[in-house]
Amino acid sequence: MPNNHITTKLCCEPWSDTKKLLVLLLSVDVVFILLQIPYHMGMMSSPMFSIETDRGYPEVYQYIKEFWIILLLFGAFLCHKPRLVYLVWTCLFAYILVDDAMSVHENVGRWAAAEFNLQPMFGLRARDLGELGFSAIAGSLLFSGIGMAYFFSNAQGRTITKHLTGLFALLVMFGIGVDMIHEMVSQGKIVWGVIEDGGEMCIISLMAWYVFKLPPRK
Repeated sequence: MPNNHITTKLCCEPWSDTKKLLVLLLSVDVVFILLQIPYHMGMMSSPMFSIETDRGYPEVYQYIKEFWIILLLFGAFLCHKPRLVYLVWTCLFAYILVDDAMSVHENVGRWAAAEFNLQPMFGLRARDLGELGFSAIAGSLLFSGIGMAYFFSNAQGRTITKHLTGLFALLVMFGIGVDMIHEMVSQGKIVWGVIEDGGEMCIISLMAWYVFKLPPRK
């Protein structure tokens, strides 16, 4: 006979609901990533299943997760302390969503390459250098606000900022670091493209899970 006490403890484990959410989010990510195999083998003709297609099914799923993060953080800003920390992170994720949906850094990169006559170097295109410059400026401005919020926040706000900053660093690693490798290599571009976009999807899922399980206090 199973021990009812043990069974009850397992079923009522703290954060069990959020763990289920994480598994659900990552499972959808993995499905989209695995679908790249039949897609690139020509077994699926619709580019909407490609994780590199703008406004394709995987990217729309990414937008939804980012929108959920914004709503959760903004709701926490309205109702809980530390308010400033929640506000600046809301702004950061709003920028991420707008950038993803409207290809802001790509468009600015192309404009900067033409406007400032940037030349390809280090295996990167001129537009890639423009994108890097714009991302560096935008990131500096946003993280200046986050740094200020961290300085004036309490222990809880600082912990939240440290955790989200760590996750954001991983997002940058895939979104910028792996993206640059993707552009520089001449072989295995499909694999690097899947690693880049698939990695971004999984990190955003981790961020959505983390924000959802935050235990804010009044």
